[in-house]
Amino acid sequence: MKDELYIDKDQLMALTGIGKKKAYQIIRQVNAELEAAGYLVIKGRCPRKQLFKRLGIVEGTEEEGAGYVLPGVC
Repeated sequence: MKDELYIDKDQLMALTGIGKKKAYQIIRQVNAELEAAGYLVIKGRCPRKQLFKRLGIVEGTEEEGAGYVLPGVC
């Protein structure tokens, strides 16, 4: 999952534990921000890096154990 460029609602739900409706809402919000900045978007998916940046999630590196760090959880 880490190497994929885009994230969809199922992956977002598994990563954060949120419901389907909220996952779609977040993806739409990130895509709206990107579209307003002049980028093309894919409906129902959003760039993983942009989403993680907006959620404050830091992707770990292979050396660090390759995982995700949610702020305030560790």
